[in-house]
Amino acid sequence: MNGKSENTQTTFYFINPTMIWPIIYIIVTVTFIKLLKSSSYDYIKRAILNYNKYKLIPGPKRWPFIGSALEMNKQRPFETFVKWANEYGEICLVTLFGKKILLLSSTETFEEALITRGKDFSGRPALFYRAKFMSDGHEDIVSTSPCPVWKVLRKGLQREMKVYDPSQRRIESITNQILDELIQELADTNGVPFDAREAIFTSLINMNCLFMIGNKLDYGGEKLEKVKSLVRIISTVMNIGGQGAELDYFPWLRFFGNKTFAKLVQAKEMRNDVFSWMLQKMKHDLESKFGVMHGFYKLILDNQPLLQEYHLQLVMTNLLIGLTSSSRSYFYSFINILAHYPNVQELMHREIVNVIGQGQRPSLADRPKMPYTRATLCELLRFSSISPITIPHSTITDTKIGKYDIPAGTTVFLMPRYIHHNTDLWKDPYTFDPMRFIDPETNDIYGPKSEVQRNLMAFGAGPRGCPGEAIATSRFFLMATNLIQRFIIEPADQDAGDVSKCDPRNFELGLVTNPPSFTAKFIRRRS
Repeated sequence: MNGKSENTQTTFYFINPTMIWPIIYIIVTVTFIKLLKSSSYDYIKRAILNYNKYKLIPGPKRWPFIGSALEMNKQRPFETFVKWANEYGEICLVTLFGKKILLLSSTETFEEALITRGKDFSGRPALFYRAKFMSDGHEDIVSTSPCPVWKVLRKGLQREMKVYDPSQRRIESITNQILDELIQELADTNGVPFDAREAIFTSLINMNCLFMIGNKLDYGGEKLEKVKSLVRIISTVMNIGGQGAELDYFPWLRFFGNKTFAKLVQAKEMRNDVFSWMLQKMKHDLESKFGVMHGFYKLILDNQPLLQEYHLQLVMTNLLIGLTSSSRSYFYSFINILAHYPNVQELMHREIVNVIGQGQRPSLADRPKMPYTRATLCELLRFSSISPITIPHSTITDTKIGKYDIPAGTTVFLMPRYIHHNTDLWKDPYTFDPMRFIDPETNDIYGPKSEVQRNLMAFGAGPRGCPGEAIATSRFFLMATNLIQRFIIEPADQDAGDVSKCDPRNFELGLVTNPPSFTAKFIRRRS
């Protein structure tokens, strides 16, 4: 050190006040330019464009945040949708808690959305939390929007179903095997009023298990009861009515003791338990290919890592629930209708005797020769309409419907029951009349391209059409003809003359709508 101390001097720089505003201007300008180039701007721009598209579509008044929710019938929302369709027409836009929902309620809009623009409308909306939870994040066939996994699953299932049973002989054999047990149970009632709902349910479960894995389940056994409990709880938690719908719009309610969410968790645990032993069964006899799922499991193995074993579990759930819930409701409704429309029952039986005879068993080969029976089953699909609204669709790209531009990501509800009971299309739509489907000039059932058949929308169409339609209709023909060949069905004394229980407007809500409980007499016909 040289003994000299140094003084450190700090210099402060001040901005001239006159320079502040030009600097702020530059910062704002640069920020705005960056915003124009950013995704945030794209989002804002698209939101404005979508708003301008949506505001042109007619619909009920939309309040901030809640939309049109205050007008909804919480227990029977379909009735509100019918009211809006009547007021605003075949294309109607509804807003519920910020979610845009397009209601389509005419044959023309159905065909445009499902067929003409089927690819555009082939998505599934992300807003339905219950479906997302049960499908493990939308990775099944029913809930998933088109993606590589969905395409392989759907095409693979369709192919395996054709390979498994190209002539539908297996479906006929499976159905007859279980029908023998159902018919015996009905015969054992000896004409005493009987509620057949549970017997039908058990029979359908076993038909589906035979179809899927090649095994039926022991009556009264633990496995059968578990499968039945699984179908029941899923039908409850996926209710199309008000119960549970709050989770779809406010998923955070699951953190606050929501009862539906607790049942969802229980349903998923039951599903995993049921299908774990089904999977083990298939692995054990994989080469036998007793059921359609054996071939599908090989598809899973051949497409790894894209597909995993849990995809098999999800597809099996789709099949089991889809083929059981709808068929149970339709067949239970069918019995009630026949009990209250004896003239329909008599005409069906007369055709069965003329074509098949009283002693020979009905076969799918007889179906083309039985127009009245086929017309009766078409009328059942129209009259009962157990799905007032189809599984929701969603647009995967900007598209159109009618004269309106529809943004990508719009949820779409199609309303087949509205079409099936539209007085402009059907005379006395709440009267059961199979002759609607008979061409008076040919005395045969109307062809698939006829106006009458166009207005029947029971199974959807296009890329998201029901893959189980052929199985369901074939099985139902066999069940109906075997039943009528062997029994006269009469209403219980307290229900005689009361057709209100047949009326689909009185059906109870679930995954599909279901007739209220009733009893009927099953009286054996003389040989």
